[in-house]
Amino acid sequence: MPSYIMWPLAILGALFLFSLAVSIHEFGHFIAARLLGLKADVFSIGFGPALWKKKIRGTEVRFSAIPFGGYVSLPQLDPEGMQKLQGDHTEKKEGEEDKPVEILPPAAPWKRIIVAVAGPFGNIVLALICACLISWFAPDESLGASTTLGRVATRSEAYEKGLRPGDKILAVNDTPISSWHEFIQECYLIGGKDAEVTLTVKDATSLQSKTVVLPLDQELEGKTDLFFISGLLPDPIYFLAAGVVEGSPAAASGLPTTGLIRILEHNTTAATITFEMVDMNFEHPVQKTLPLKTGDLYNKDKFFVFDLVDNSPALKGGFQIGDQILAINEQPVTAKVVEAFLNRNDTTQPVTFLLAQEGAPARSITLTPDFPDKDYTVPVFGFVFRSEIIDGDENAYIFESSAAPTEDEMRIFRTLQDYGFEMQGAFTTKQQFPWMKYREVSSQLTDDASGIFRVLQALCAPREGTNEASRAAKGLGGPIMIFSILTQLITNGLWISLGFLRLICINLAILNLLPLPVLDGGHTMFALYAMIRRKELSAKVIGTITNIFAFLLIGVMVWFLFSDIMRFVG
Repeated sequence: MPSYIMWPLAILGALFLFSLAVSIHEFGHFIAARLLGLKADVFSIGFGPALWKKKIRGTEVRFSAIPFGGYVSLPQLDPEGMQKLQGDHTEKKEGEEDKPVEILPPAAPWKRIIVAVAGPFGNIVLALICACLISWFAPDESLGASTTLGRVATRSEAYEKGLRPGDKILAVNDTPISSWHEFIQECYLIGGKDAEVTLTVKDATSLQSKTVVLPLDQELEGKTDLFFISGLLPDPIYFLAAGVVEGSPAAASGLPTTGLIRILEHNTTAATITFEMVDMNFEHPVQKTLPLKTGDLYNKDKFFVFDLVDNSPALKGGFQIGDQILAINEQPVTAKVVEAFLNRNDTTQPVTFLLAQEGAPARSITLTPDFPDKDYTVPVFGFVFRSEIIDGDENAYIFESSAAPTEDEMRIFRTLQDYGFEMQGAFTTKQQFPWMKYREVSSQLTDDASGIFRVLQALCAPREGTNEASRAAKGLGGPIMIFSILTQLITNGLWISLGFLRLICINLAILNLLPLPVLDGGHTMFALYAMIRRKELSAKVIGTITNIFAFLLIGVMVWFLFSDIMRFVG
């Protein structure tokens, strides 16, 4: 679908889903109040001036100009506290006399509690519907990366301290985790310059638990607030296939010609190998089993300089794009020699390369590794290999950096080439949407709830010696950010969008039940006080407290608005 059609539709879809989350909350208040015999003056979807309104059974139903919110005016529950936020709903025509104020009996405390709780309950019902739809009808697909490691870079500190592919991260600083998103979340909350984290890890070989202390690295040297542990990626690891060689086993296998591919099983007894390929969204998996192969079908022992990093030792030393690398430290280049070079232990010693352009004499260049780019975490030379598969088919890129393929990855990479896949040398893992980790309805809902409780814990009771509170505050977003995320997610499909709607609903339910005036939890607390003490708080006290928190709420909304704008601007 063309982008000029897709994005407007995505915006309309996001507006509908966001309004649905708010409307179901307010409808919960409204229907409970009406069933209990209470008066509802206004039911509004959105704030601000009414774009459309109609009187229905004594209630003015409105669609207002600002869609990021909504409200129900219930004079018997909140006669004046929220009027400052919602405005006066009565309209008087020119020359019309003031109508006498209708005096309504205050609602009983138990009715106020039911009406207050009905809003969050409406969100929970909608979240439950979304969870059931995902559980029953969403197509089978990987629901997110686990905490099992798929890659540990051989040059990383994690590798030096004993982490290996297959190890499973159980906890970060004693906080248990069950998904890669939770691992990233904990790194984010802890994040800070020179910060360290303690990982509790289940060893893949011994099956025993061990602890590893590792530093956090900041992405892009301070350009973002993201922190991570260098060299780690979750299982499964996929390789990027750009096509297949004509006449190869890959071409005859029936697998798609492009996509993300991995090896599922080497069966030496049956002499077979099983591949899985998915599309770029990690969907529509296709599996094929082929006979095992021995030896190389194609010449993959030619390596060329594909790209050079600005101000790098390679560029300064005389490397040229298109140079064929004939030898490294006087060893004629083969895939094994390149593999040994990429995974060398000493990354500080000079290396001598023998290079040649086509039709030109060979030349020898000795380089000392340096830090040509801040994205690298170990000394490198600053060039990119290109492995030529067959007759000028130039499509295997191997980066000479701290992210260089490990020995196992090179073996898998070359195995895929042996079968005729045109590889692009990239390894990646599934993008995980944190709200799409589970299929079970209960797991979906409890995971959504645990996420918001974790953020509230970081804000209200941060662990000693950490900056969790400020990190959690920086990570919060307002309606603009939520709407923006929804718009982008709709382009990823219905199920991911429904999962995010479910997450929004659970968040709205929990936040509104917090015992703060203006929120539903605050109204519940006032009503409980009246039931226990058998008398109401004075209207003046309630009004003062509510007004204070109303202005605080406005301040928070303005802060969210500013933060959202700064995210987009910066």
